[in-house]
Amino acid sequence: GGYIDLLGIDAQERWVVIELKRARLYREALIQALDYAASIRRMDARTLREAIKKSTGILPDAVGSLKAVDFQLQADESGREISIVVAGAGVDPGLDRVTDFLCGFEVPIKVISFDVFEQLDGTRLLMREVLDEGEGAQTASKKRKIRTVAQITETAENAGLGEPFRQL
Repeated sequence: GGYIDLLGIDAQERWVVIELKRARLYREALIQALDYAASIRRMDARTLREAIKKSTGILPDAVGSLKAVDFQLQADESGREISIVVAGAGVDPGLDRVTDFLCGFEVPIKVISFDVFEQLDGTRLLMREVLDEGEGAQTASKKRKIRTVAQITETAENAGLGEPFRQL
């Protein structure tokens, strides 16, 4: 149904369909990623390998990448596991509802949202809060410590990032 933005293999030896959007994430982004995942699950190993091989020419280690694909395809004999990641700048509440519902059926979906800051020269910075593995909703739901701009500026100065922070 189209071209996957990124296809990878994670540390749990699952295929990972990654759908990237420049703007806010809506349900349609997840539907698109689900469609790609369904297509990959249905493909026989030979067809999937050939489809992947067409895109490996742009990779710095095309041979190594194809070896990883071949290894993964051999491991898939008992069934092909696929997880989904959708990433963009902000999340529509409708996407959150659908994701929560599907996760109840153990569909492996991760939604990543970035805040976008445009600099004076027009370049953009993507910012995301990352929690250590093992931390989850419990940590995210705790009240955050409130800091003043002066305190944050001091922290940036101490880390050697004072000038870039002031530019932001």
